[in-house]
Amino acid sequence: MNLLIYAAGGGVALLLLISLLYRSQRGLKSKFYERRWQEIEEMSKNEASWVQVIIDSDKLLDEALKQSRYNGKTVAERMVSANRAFSDADGIWRAHKLRNKVVHENGVKLRQKNIDAALSKYRQALKDLGAL
Repeated sequence: MNLLIYAAGGGVALLLLISLLYRSQRGLKSKFYERRWQEIEEMSKNEASWVQVIIDSDKLLDEALKQSRYNGKTVAERMVSANRAFSDADGIWRAHKLRNKVVHENGVKLRQKNIDAALSKYRQALKDLGAL
């Protein structure tokens, strides 16, 4: 009987240890993401930087996806893997599509509302992943 109690206790302890290790690997709250996000928000105040703001926001999301160990060769594939983690998956996909548009098309006109909406979606996605 005592052996059974010890085994059960050991099993519970092992599960707690595994849970803590898993959380520490997935937990992305870090000064790096907070600092980079502040830099991006500061850059967004300058209209000449808007294209770079969108690109940098997407790169920061991709870094969080990689560190969270979502599978995929591209940011889009990793976003598919993480789709359930996002509270507004459609919104982050719209932001990512805007990134693709500014990178692959010439003469894309951005407006303040485009930047504000995209930054809001990137910020929320980073929060959803635990990076902010």
